[in-house]
Amino acid sequence: MVYENLTIYQQISVIIFCVLSIYLGFLTIHLLSKAKKAEEERKYYFLSIAFFSALYMVCRILMVIDAIDEYPPLSPLYIYGSFFAVLGVVGLMFAVERYVYQKLKFLPTICIFIFSLLIILIPGDLTTKLVTYWVIIGTAFAILIPILYLKVGFNSTGEIRKNSYYIAIGILIFLVGNGINAGVLTSAIEIFFILAPIAMMIGLVMLQIGLK
Repeated sequence: MVYENLTIYQQISVIIFCVLSIYLGFLTIHLLSKAKKAEEERKYYFLSIAFFSALYMVCRILMVIDAIDEYPPLSPLYIYGSFFAVLGVVGLMFAVERYVYQKLKFLPTICIFIFSLLIILIPGDLTTKLVTYWVIIGTAFAILIPILYLKVGFNSTGEIRKNSYYIAIGILIFLVGNGINAGVLTSAIEIFFILAPIAMMIGLVMLQIGLK
């Protein structure tokens, strides 16, 4: 599909996703800078989130290219873009399990990693897009992240509570945006093409505000 053949909603979506990719690049640099200045314990917390940010940026770049060029369904760009997106969630989940809430024994992180591998190992075919199921199941674990930050905020006070709520709400908005970007929804409700990247951007900005 070439850019001129996209609907107006899809064209605007591509532009916003390009802006989102640039923002993710700046966010990654910002997190790496914070990791460099942080104490040892916090350093790897920021690096884990930077891992998510960097891989999701790669995902969005691949997905934009896949959308504007004439690639068939389940193209390598789509498959690897999906892989990087879910693999990035591994970094985000690890950061939460290692530095925010340590009682889950890294089981969600391991499960997400397994489903990220399934995306490239068993992607399915044109009639059975297994990659879609792996993405849905893998990222479903991510709902634990805002829940755990809300738990921390509820049990804390002052700046910790405020920042935890910022992060929780930001990730939740991001996940909603990522969810409504699914093809089955955007094909039925075209405005989702535009609302999805906007929601993701708002969510990431709130995440960055909370990561003080």
